[in-house]
Amino acid sequence: MGEKYQEYIHLLGEAIINYQLVEHNLRYILAAIDAGNFKINLADSYVKIKGLGQLINEIEKIDLEKKLNFFSPKSYKILKELARDRNKYCHSSVLDFAYLKDFENSDAFINQLNKLKIDHDNLLSLQIQTENIRIDTLKGYILKAK
Repeated sequence: MGEKYQEYIHLLGEAIINYQLVEHNLRYILAAIDAGNFKINLADSYVKIKGLGQLINEIEKIDLEKKLNFFSPKSYKILKELARDRNKYCHSSVLDFAYLKDFENSDAFINQLNKLKIDHDNLLSLQIQTENIRIDTLKGYILKAK
């Protein structure tokens, strides 16, 4: 496979890793800001909240109710768009081009690569943002618990 495909594979791998990190960070944020016990909230988040989109909606609801201002409206919009794209990247993104002869030169592949580049950069930025919010939230939770 050529360089463009190798770039696609590299970006896709990093994107999937960052999706996992964002989801992990968001679950910890939700567990800390929701009413009740952190450990129980965290365990419940894995049972009651199945998708990243649902997780984002729950955090946004509490964020708005408590006026925590974790994410800007633009960040919530990007988070929701990326959540919708996650399943495609994980389950079917290559199906748009994989069976095409000389797919690396196809419009389908080039379009998918260009979209992945944008999503990758947005996701990396949001991963860093959610990581910082998770750390700050847990610091606040620990201080509150003392």
